[in-house]
Amino acid sequence: MPLPPELLADPEMEGLRRTFLADGSRNCRGLVDTLETQFDSEKAGQLAGQWAASAAHLGFPAIAAAARELHILMSAESFARSRLREVMRQLQEAFAGQ
Repeated sequence: MPLPPELLADPEMEGLRRTFLADGSRNCRGLVDTLETQFDSEKAGQLAGQWAASAAHLGFPAIAAAARELHILMSAESFARSRLREVMRQLQEAFAGQ
């Protein structure tokens, strides 16, 4: 369940939100950098699940939605690389837009 807006304004919560964005953005870029070489779908799925839950609780619905999409894709038996690139681009844009 997402936190109420008054809790999101708390200085400690703001620190958590900034850390989440910085770490998530860095890790997302790292995954994108490996799309054509050594992409680790298991790691991507784990991160996506963590991002989806954390983003929802920290008040970042666009990141939560994009991360859920990646998590679902990584749970699929097979997927098109073009779809993976599209979902990763959406997630990267969601992190950048915050």
